[in-house]
Amino acid sequence: MSANAMTPTTTFTGSLGSTIHAIQADAETIERLASLDWSRQFRRASLDPVRGLISLMSPSGLHESIASALDRIVEQATGIHGRASTSLRSTRYRQKGEPPGTGLEPDCSFFIGESVYAYIDALKKGQAAADEFILETAPDLVVEVELTHAETGKPERYGQLGVSEIWLLKANRKREIVGAEFLALHPVSAAQPIEASRVLPGITPAKSSRPSKASGSQQRKMSAPQRLSASSARAAPCAFKNSPRPMRKHVYKDSSNSPARCIKGFIERLVSSQVASTRLPRRCRLRLKPVMMANL
Repeated sequence: MSANAMTPTTTFTGSLGSTIHAIQADAETIERLASLDWSRQFRRASLDPVRGLISLMSPSGLHESIASALDRIVEQATGIHGRASTSLRSTRYRQKGEPPGTGLEPDCSFFIGESVYAYIDALKKGQAAADEFILETAPDLVVEVELTHAETGKPERYGQLGVSEIWLLKANRKREIVGAEFLALHPVSAAQPIEASRVLPGITPAKSSRPSKASGSQQRKMSAPQRLSASSARAAPCAFKNSPRPMRKHVYKDSSNSPARCIKGFIERLVSSQVASTRLPRRCRLRLKPVMMANL
């Protein structure tokens, strides 16, 4: 290993308080370093010989809480569409031919739809078969909670690996999530911003504007569903959009078997079980728009 094979480590503090160490190195050096067990010291480790970058992260508690919340949100969203999903954590993705131990490790990654059943079949054959499946099959969706400018080009790199879509969360200097960006990925072209998810139709990035907070007297005048709607608007990063089909043709029955013209009851239970259990700090809550949906 030559003296110039690596640059000095650059350390960043992410927008959510995580510590990220970035090291530029040549492909040969990264291949040698990939044999080390980085997970003993860092929760996230990406060793990318293509970009010549090693990125080591010690995520903050807030970072991990948001990542866990996104796991549950995607699970709920796929359930709404009647599709299966599985979340993979601590998984490093690489292309065939790249050295073992190298690759990118996203904050969240998901198989959605048919790839879930194929992954389960591989798991039944043993861990070696599951590892081979992950090597040959890229996740349908990845999420990055906290990126720094040192990781420029990471979405395009995910596209080269075969990932279809990436969600990038955005935080301000107060460590508040203020929005998200959805990008469609392609193996040979630049990532393209999209207005709605393609792997989970009906989900869009939240607007970057911060919702206003009702005063105590205003909240006392609100009904329970209104209070839930106001609080959940500050709670999660994705918005469920109305279905293009007419709402009147769809009737939802709640737990008491009383018909309803919209699925307010369903959204309330979704928010209650999904967001309330997350218990994120008030100042850093994600936002979910509890709007009406149809076509369950």
